[in-house]
Amino acid sequence: MAEALHPALRLKWPNDLWLDGAKLGGVLIETLPADAGWRYAVIGIGLNLRAPAALPEGAWPAIGLDALPEGRWAGGAARAPAVWAALVPGLLAALRRFIAEGWPAFAPAWAARDALRGQTVRVLDGLGREQLRGVAAGLDGQGVFLVHTAAGLQAFPSAEIVSVRPC
Repeated sequence: MAEALHPALRLKWPNDLWLDGAKLGGVLIETLPADAGWRYAVIGIGLNLRAPAALPEGAWPAIGLDALPEGRWAGGAARAPAVWAALVPGLLAALRRFIAEGWPAFAPAWAARDALRGQTVRVLDGLGREQLRGVAAGLDGQGVFLVHTAAGLQAFPSAEIVSVRPC
């Protein structure tokens, strides 16, 4: 999605699109087993076409596609059908590539857009409680989030934590 939308977009693990610390959108993927070793993937994509007029107090900053610098979506050109048409071909190609090659094929592109690497972060549980702080260290060979802490390098699969926030 980031590649299809704008070169300046960054990725915040595990599923957010960011620009300059503001959230543009996110992706949620659930998989289910199917016959013959295959899996079904249900993919939900949420994108802000325009920046929200107002946000609740304490909400994370948000932007819209219309705020991307020097992009094809500037000036209100971001309409859902056009955005969807720009995303679908790359999304289908990425799914096919993931089936054939797995996470390692995507690791270099992710690392190049990693918004958190090198930043001090807070790891939160499902109730928003801080579990630990440390320095984000990228992703391992399986796409697991790594954090340098006082206790050493710790790994966090996406199923174990709900949110990571920069400090």
